[in-house]
Amino acid sequence: MTPSGHSPGSEWRKAEPWPERRRAPGYPLKVKLPVSILAVVAVLVALVGIRLDSSALFFFGSLGLFTVGWLAVCSVTLCRFHCPECGQRVPFKLPPLGEPIVFPCPRCRVIWTTGMDHTQAD
Repeated sequence: MTPSGHSPGSEWRKAEPWPERRRAPGYPLKVKLPVSILAVVAVLVALVGIRLDSSALFFFGSLGLFTVGWLAVCSVTLCRFHCPECGQRVPFKLPPLGEPIVFPCPRCRVIWTTGMDHTQAD
């Protein structure tokens, strides 16, 4: 044993850096397009409510529709990301504010970028 506690014959090497960053196919359109469509539908539902003179009911209905739809889109597109190379599911971890949303695949050693940042609006 050496003073550092390692056996002399063991090979110690530094962890290899993540060699490359690639854009995840379809991002950010995969998230932004469905959310935009949901926003338009929610506004249309609210406008129908105003036209029918039951604006409060339709307003909260459209808000609920948008919220549930947004959660569904995020759970399908962000929380269930699979590496395009090896097919392994990559867990989603929300980055700190202002940091980019990425998916690091440990098997391929590729960081898949989405082109989106974590902002307070997320």
